[in-house]
Amino acid sequence: MVNDRDLILASTSPFRKKQLQELEINFKAIAPNFNEEEFKTDQIKPHDLVKLLAKGKASSLQVEYPHSYIIGSDQLVNFNGEVLGKTASAEQATNQLMKLSGYPHELLTAICLVTPERIFEHVDITTIFIRKLEKDLAEEYVKKHETWNCAGAYKIECQPALIIEKLQTQDPTSIIGLPTFTLVSWLKALQVKST
Repeated sequence: MVNDRDLILASTSPFRKKQLQELEINFKAIAPNFNEEEFKTDQIKPHDLVKLLAKGKASSLQVEYPHSYIIGSDQLVNFNGEVLGKTASAEQATNQLMKLSGYPHELLTAICLVTPERIFEHVDITTIFIRKLEKDLAEEYVKKHETWNCAGAYKIECQPALIIEKLQTQDPTSIIGLPTFTLVSWLKALQVKST
């Protein structure tokens, strides 16, 4: 039996939307009705926070779409226990990238799939080693690639060899924002059909 329930991406991220489009799966992208800022506190560990935010985004659409499969995802940087999220300006992004310069950090990418029957959750942990950077290179990189809207102030798809020395991950797609290796496994188990 093939499942034909609606699939919803609870996100306005163009990166996550593109990742799902590449899977050739029918879906709708809908902004979640969820204020993640209310949950961002030092009292919650980074791993727990990213998982909570992904679940909150997916669950926020469940009342309006009770028979759908809803995907929520979130991403943050864990730098020695400190959560680094998106920045508001090129200057803040440059400062964040310089903070990471020469050190490893964890890029935590959570995914949650809420179905009428159950909830699937996963957090992918990618360890990324940032090269020792000169400030002018960091400034140029941030401005050229507009990375202030990304956790860590970098984009893996934009000249990664300039800033990243090496990385370790189970799912390289999670670095972009959506762990599609995990998602595809879940959708296959649920018999969700592709286009």
